[in-house]
Parts: sequence; structure tokens; C-alpha cells
Amino acid sequence: MKDGYFLAKNNEVMSLINTISSFEWDTFSDSWNDLDLDNYMSDRSTYRYRRHAVFTCKKYTKDIIQLHNVPHYQSSQYNALNGDIERWYKPIANKIVGSSTFGLLIEHAMKIFNLREINHLLDNWLSWYIEVHQFRIIANDNMDGKPTPEGIHKDGVSYIFMLTICKKI
Repeated sequence: MKDGYFLAKNNEVMSLINTISSFEWDTFSDSWNDLDLDNYMSDRSTYRYRRHAVFTCKKYTKDIIQLHNVPHYQSSQYNALNGDIERWYKPIANKIVGSSTFGLLIEHAMKIFNLREINHLLDNWLSWYIEVHQFRIIANDNMDGKPTPEGIHKDGVSYIFMLTICKKI
């Protein structure tokens, strides 16, 4: 860990992705075409689409349990643009959550975050609360894409694992 973040090396990411069949990867990445407009954007924008899922996992285990009917919530302390409201999104599709691709990515993130070197400061907690967001940000010649319209911010969480899937349409 350097300066508060890890950056996966290309060979680490490629070795993970190479374990996934092209059909599984296409199914996984194509699921970003089935997201709903994020109607909670206080700037009334139409450039962000999303689905959401919540899980819990005991620390140092692989016992991941999906929680249902849980909103996404951030206080305005962390999100001045869209904070202090429960945001209810359509859940990530079961075929995606249950896919081997999703499982491998969650397992990879858990390996990173379960490292004792980064957790020694947090030894008093016993489980992870995991929020997974599928975002699709639309950008074109007529519309700027704004992945963080509220600007540089902190999400109020301990760790973030981010995978960017780029497709030119």
C-alpha cells in the first residue's frame, strides 16, 4: 500500500481475467447495458445508470452472504450533492451476482483487503459490509460524463475496489 491505495499490476489483472471464459466475461460486461437511470441525482442528470447489491462477509473467510432490500446511503458529510437520502436501486441481476466472474472479482478484492498489514489498525471488527455498484457513465460529444459529479470526495468507507470496464459504442 502506498499513499493510501493499491494499484493492481496489469499482469495480476490479466491473470485473473484469463481464468474467465470469453463467454462469461461477455455476459458479465454486457450486464452494464441493463442498468436503470440513477433518478437520485440532484443535478437531474441523465448520464449515470446504476444497479446495486449489498453483502456481508466474516473477516478472513469466504462466507459471503447477500443482504436484500438494503438502500445505498451516504451522509451529506461524504456526498454533498446526493447525501442524506436512502437511495433504492434495482438489484444487480442474480445471473451476475451468481456468476463465476463476479465471484472471482469479489474473492480477489477480499484477498487484497484481508491482508494483515492493512488490517492491523482495525482488529476490533469481525465482518465486512460490502456494497457493490454497477455504474454506467454516458459520455459523448454532446454530454460530459461525470463519474463523480460531487467532485473529489471520500465515500465514508474503509476500502474501495474499483474495476473499470470501457466499451466504445
